[in-house]
Amino acid sequence: MLFNHHKIKKKWGRRFRGVSHLGSLDAGPSLSLHDCAWHKTKANPLWNQTEQNWKRRLYVWTSFVCFLAIIIILLFHPLFTIKHLQISGEQRLSKIELNNSVEAAIHYHKLFIFSASNYFLLDLNDIKNVLKDKFSLQKVVINKVFPDSLNIQIQENTSRLIYDNGKQYSFLNDSGVVTEILQQVGDDEWVASDTINFVSTNTSTIQSSTSTIQSNHKPRYKDIFSNYGLYPIVYDARLKDVKLNSPMLKKETVAEIISWFENISQKTNITFAYLILQDELGTASIKTGEGWELKVSLVDIDTQFKTLQYLLKEKVNRLTLKYIDLRFKDRTFWQ
Repeated sequence: MLFNHHKIKKKWGRRFRGVSHLGSLDAGPSLSLHDCAWHKTKANPLWNQTEQNWKRRLYVWTSFVCFLAIIIILLFHPLFTIKHLQISGEQRLSKIELNNSVEAAIHYHKLFIFSASNYFLLDLNDIKNVLKDKFSLQKVVINKVFPDSLNIQIQENTSRLIYDNGKQYSFLNDSGVVTEILQQVGDDEWVASDTINFVSTNTSTIQSSTSTIQSNHKPRYKDIFSNYGLYPIVYDARLKDVKLNSPMLKKETVAEIISWFENISQKTNITFAYLILQDELGTASIKTGEGWELKVSLVDIDTQFKTLQYLLKEKVNRLTLKYIDLRFKDRTFWQ
């Protein structure tokens, strides 16, 4: 029996190519069948691109969730809430009052949900402004200490004299600005000087009454010195209203009053009780602990003081003295 090997080769070749074509439809990206020509294996490019996009999205979402979790921990965890305050530099001010003011300045919520006392959200300028508005401070330095502390260093304004407006006593600094309100003026520090008695009559009764025309203010300077130190007391007869950090006297006026106080206190044995200021033009009188007074000007103090020293040594008897008037350059009066 004779076989035609050419026909058999063609027949099996067609069958093999059919099977190869059908198998390639179900094969994955890593599996492919070879045709009779034995071509090189190729992967499906669409399959690899889909896998890479899925991994990239997973990485982005994981990073975002981790970042959000870190932010929530930093902003809301109690570990980062300010709990410790260290205040230094106070002299006359109360550390308790300073601490309470700082606490009030940081314990509130921003945008209703974020605590202002959080270490990362804390606004140091807000605290500084609150302290300077409430207290007379020359300098405020605030530092945060990770994770829950504040260090606050303050420098108080220097007080140079005690200002009396007839209602309350206050400290003033070199610039004449109120640094601290001390206490109220007592009713017993106002003394009636001129009175008139009235008698009214009618058909049934006779009534008498007393009317005060003028009251003089006499500060209890000894008590003030004892409580607050040896500062010059200035009674301002203009009765100006006092507010913390408000200017009450000119800087030059403060310097002139201090000059008079130091000259009398350091260069004589006279007690400087208090000074009555009529205006800032220079009209003033100094009450002494001996009961007499000095009528002075707040200009050319050195010349006036030299005249005073001469009079005390050569001319006047302090036991019977009522006043010395030094306001005029060419003449001096005393009684």
